[in-house]
Amino acid sequence: MKKSILILSILTALLPLTALCQQGWLPPESTTSVEEGIMTVSSPAGWRYVGTQEDGSVAVADVGADGTISCTCNSSGKCMPFKGSSLGGSTSGCAGSCTNCTMLQSVVSGGIDVNIKEGGYYNPNLETVVIASEDKYPSVFAALTQLPAFQTKLQEFYENAYNGQPIVEMTDVDGEISAPDGYSLLCIAIMGRGLLVIVPDSYAITMVGSDVNASASCSCTEGNCELKSGSIGLASAKYCDGNCTGTCSLTTGVKPSDGQQYAVELIHYSY
Repeated sequence: MKKSILILSILTALLPLTALCQQGWLPPESTTSVEEGIMTVSSPAGWRYVGTQEDGSVAVADVGADGTISCTCNSSGKCMPFKGSSLGGSTSGCAGSCTNCTMLQSVVSGGIDVNIKEGGYYNPNLETVVIASEDKYPSVFAALTQLPAFQTKLQEFYENAYNGQPIVEMTDVDGEISAPDGYSLLCIAIMGRGLLVIVPDSYAITMVGSDVNASASCSCTEGNCELKSGSIGLASAKYCDGNCTGTCSLTTGVKPSDGQQYAVELIHYSY
């Protein structure tokens, strides 16, 4: 499971930690409780959950409904739900001595319990912001980019940034993502989740003080992940995802010929 730098703060059992698997990101001030090996998660006001089911359909959790996390060991050993600290919120998932542990995330959608293949929390009330250099954010994910409300905010951002100019695409050559002359790569947060965008240099100068013309790339500590796109025409939300069982992240950096530093890391979580 994709994860960030993690400090385990709560474990539901005293287990030898030889394996961590299938983690998710929880908003700040989320509360959890564990009973009979199942963790119940209550998110703070304003935060919602959306995820993709096994059949590919998108399920939005009912307002105020709790989510649950359960862990199954498919080999020898044990794995149990945990909560740890990370990225201005918390991580959740399964940990233990099990070498083949499966996490099951469930939410209530339309009054029915549904199992989630991949998803995450978002806050539709948060303003769209440019992420400052040196910051880390949980990234967007496929189900979120399919929500009409998210697509509207993304379209509004591009309309403001381009101010009537044609929207251009970033290039991806052998996994190295870059912007053509006159444009910069920036990371923004929509609904509390980070994504990569391409903007005119003039907009970047207004927002971060200079044109940055940063490059970006996807990396995975175990497995692989690659650039993905949730798009409305050329108004695209770029993020990293893939068959990564370690940490999948999108990182910006400055080309050697450029002097301005703009380093941001967007970490992808499965839940």
